[in-house]
Amino acid sequence: SLWNDYFGEGDARSYEQQQTQWTGQNGETVPRGDTLTSQILGSNGAAYLSRRRLSVYQPWPSEFTSSWGATQTALIARSVGYRYELLESKIPERVTRGNSLPVILRIRNSGFARPINKRRCEIVLRNKATGALSRNVALSDIRKPFPGPTILPGTAQPQNVSLSVNVPTSLTPSNYDVLINLPDENFLNATGNQRKYSMPFMSTGVFESATAMNKIGEIVIT
Repeated sequence: SLWNDYFGEGDARSYEQQQTQWTGQNGETVPRGDTLTSQILGSNGAAYLSRRRLSVYQPWPSEFTSSWGATQTALIARSVGYRYELLESKIPERVTRGNSLPVILRIRNSGFARPINKRRCEIVLRNKATGALSRNVALSDIRKPFPGPTILPGTAQPQNVSLSVNVPTSLTPSNYDVLINLPDENFLNATGNQRKYSMPFMSTGVFESATAMNKIGEIVIT
């Protein structure tokens, strides 16, 4: 929680920032009456909460939250936790069965934190004629390249993630959708309502709510 800000001094706060790179952080801002208060009030609120890498936040007390204004309050609300944005994706136009399929994703995490649970990255090939799926693990944990911003949401630098999988020789030559699936490690074979635990890219026209996967393009497999 944020009690380190109430009881702790510089070393405790520094430890907190390091620890929360990989653990969940929750709490509320606590009035203390020293210079810390000025770091939370007004236009400083989002930067303060970002440095704490909050996954959950209780908006209290009102002396802080009311000072943020509507614009910054909305920014904080959409930044608590993680927010992976897909800025660009690159895939080849065609690939032959048995060969490698390279995919480059340009991603930015504009949220305060990383996902808490491990997130496997799968390249999923969906036959456009039959709907049959081929799931191929490309990365064991997509969280690691993205520490989350430590200054302001939206200022994190985009990072390129290079992926590659071998296209199964068993696939039928056809046109395929290329999707990215980011399941929670506890729901790797999610069905039905469990699909809500798969991670969306917060980019317009990418996430499919019906499948809980992210469509990044199409490819011809020969």
